Amino acid sequence: MRNQAHRFKIDAVIRKLANRRQHGGMRWNERPMEENIEHIMTIFLQMQKHIEAVQGKVGIEIGPGDNVGVAYCFLKLGCKKIYAIEQFPSIIVNKRLLNTFEHIDERFKSAGMPSYCLASDIIQEEVGHYSFQPDRLIVTQTIFEDASIEPVDFIYSNDVLEHIANPRKVFQKAYQILKTDGIFVNSIDLAGHNVFSNPLRPLDFLTCPDWLWELMFSHIVTTNRLRLSDFVQAAKAAGFQIKRENVLLQTNAEYLNTIRPHFLPRYRQLPDADLTTVQCLLAAQKNEIKDE
Repeated sequence: MRNQAHRFKIDAVIRKLANRRQHGGMRWNERPMEENIEHIMTIFLQMQKHIEAVQGKVGIEIGPGDNVGVAYCFLKLGCKKIYAIEQFPSIIVNKRLLNTFEHIDERFKSAGMPSYCLASDIIQEEVGHYSFQPDRLIVTQTIFEDASIEPVDFIYSNDVLEHIANPRKVFQKAYQILKTDGIFVNSIDLAGHNVFSNPLRPLDFLTCPDWLWELMFSHIVTTNRLRLSDFVQAAKAAGFQIKRENVLLQTNAEYLNTIRPHFLPRYRQLPDADLTTVQCLLAAQKNEIKDE
């Protein structure tokens, strides 16, 4: 099954003609609570390790989807304010979200972690209506590149940059609004998505012709098919210093050697390390003076 796209060609045409509305990613708040909390804590601990001290600081999460639990974790750790920048109308403030925050409170308590706020400090409830405390957790529905935000101390994203049409603009925007020594941390999923989401064959999507890719996925936000080196170059071009470039998950060399001849030409000559990386963490820091 070198190219799953061919199996879906007819269905892709139907979807394209139907002009289906674009939509966001996974809905974590519809999953079992414990699974959702594990997901939140895993991301939070990964990001916090690279962002480090956050007490009294202002941060941004890009693309939280329907889940602002990670943003809440940073508030609990002493963050002054978090902006959640989400393109889609995914974030719903309701009893379920309040319960999620309360479960996070319990996790912090059981782990002996410092806690500067509780769920009731961030989500206000009034006669069955729920809302965020307006000067602590600010949700803005827009794309990050268009957001108008005060200078911040840190920015992070999880499994977002692989969906961005032009990552260079994202890094330029991040550099523009970060304070000196500010950090931009991203976990990036470089494997296949949608019909190509097969952990045993994570690079098959790099064989799909561009014309067919557009036909199949123009109705949704899917992967931009960039590799780690593309994001590193985008960060450096914006003026960032690379602080961390960690490979979190790789595919095996045997599979790569089998699939490489079927890649699109632009991928075929890339180094093995760039192709085998299917999950990575990229942390970039703003220098005091932008390199020319």
